Amino acid sequence: MTEYSAFHFSGLNKRYGNRVILHDTELHLKTGHCLQLRGKNGSGKSTLLRVLAGLEKPEQGLVSIDSQSIKWHRARKILHKNIMYLHQQ
Repeated sequence: MTEYSAFHFSGLNKRYGNRVILHDTELHLKTGHCLQLRGKNGSGKSTLLRVLAGLEKPEQGLVSIDSQSIKWHRARKILHKNIMYLHQQ
């Protein structure tokens, strides 16, 4: 498996029906670092995590892996192998 050192997500937008869940969201993840994500119930934390793990596709957004922009189809495969999403339940 190829090792990557940084994942950058920018301009992420996700909605369910008319409800906007993520709007122009940006996040930078570095290998070996921990990130705490917190917010009120229904604020989009789980949706963001599912997008970051490649489990859901955003309507818009860019993914860069090690400073190289990647199309979603290819990025999704890399995210599946490198980012673990462990839901509380």
